[in-house]
Amino acid sequence: MSTQPDYSVIQWEIFNLPEFPHIPLRRAVTKDKHPQVPTIEPHVFTEEHLSEFATCVWPSDDGDPQPLLLSGPTGSGKTSFILQLAARCNVPVFRVNLNGGTTVRQLKGSLAVRDGATYFNPGVATMAMEFGGWLLLDELSAAVPPVAMSLFPILEPRGAVLLEQAQPVRCVTRHPHFRVFATDNTIGANMEAARFAYRGTNPDQNVALIDRFGGMCELTYLGQSEEFDIMLQKVPDIHDVVLEGLIRVANLVRDSEDAPPFSTRMVENWARRIAMGPYRELTTVEVNTKKYQSDPAFIMSCASGAFLRKQRTNEQRTIIQEIIVRIFGEA
Repeated sequence: MSTQPDYSVIQWEIFNLPEFPHIPLRRAVTKDKHPQVPTIEPHVFTEEHLSEFATCVWPSDDGDPQPLLLSGPTGSGKTSFILQLAARCNVPVFRVNLNGGTTVRQLKGSLAVRDGATYFNPGVATMAMEFGGWLLLDELSAAVPPVAMSLFPILEPRGAVLLEQAQPVRCVTRHPHFRVFATDNTIGANMEAARFAYRGTNPDQNVALIDRFGGMCELTYLGQSEEFDIMLQKVPDIHDVVLEGLIRVANLVRDSEDAPPFSTRMVENWARRIAMGPYRELTTVEVNTKKYQSDPAFIMSCASGAFLRKQRTNEQRTIIQEIIVRIFGEA
């Protein structure tokens, strides 16, 4: 006889990240692990961001928790920041990527048909509110006005969402453990220069919507040593010298006025392709020495597949290619 899994929280235990023992976090103790709890992966946290997170999620004055907004360039770790904290806190994440096609029904829920009968299929926000998980809204500025307005009661401390299509009609109130996070590439003064580089977004998002976020973290790219350490954990087969070169390229591109954003995701994809080697059988010498990894032609070929072909203009692609040649030499 099978039994249903039990995901309810038995208690919350206090714990700390080793690098920040003075910032208390909370881990949910459950009988069974919820399938939407992320897997723990290497991640670099900062004291500033972790402190802001804890202040919003578990305020020390026992007041209402506050939604947290994370802003920064693409690939700077906004989404992974929340996912990796959820993994360490054993909390399920209900995630939605907002875009021009996202509807209010996807958030609240809608009628569906099964075996000839209609039933109410809850949306991602409804599921998170009722269960007590973390709702992660990616690309907040891409939300169209009706969707943005529907977020207001979800963001309010004692908000309730009316489910008009539920049978019967009912209101969903916030579970005590429910929290809301949002990420964006355009919001905040630090993103002013690059604000209109992200097409399909509304950088001038409703002020009342932004005001409902009680906290904000502005993320940037990792420092060179931090990025090196995290990449080495994720791609252990990459040669140290080659990885140093990849990160030098990434930072030179980021510092270039006319170049596009160069995310940590791009560095990881590039490093993985190089570490895997050419798509052919490698000789024992090549495998043992990793000699192919330092071949400028191979490095450029991996860059083409990882990100060069995706550049918007030939000018942007040429800028990156010239930087790669400067670091690794001509093919």
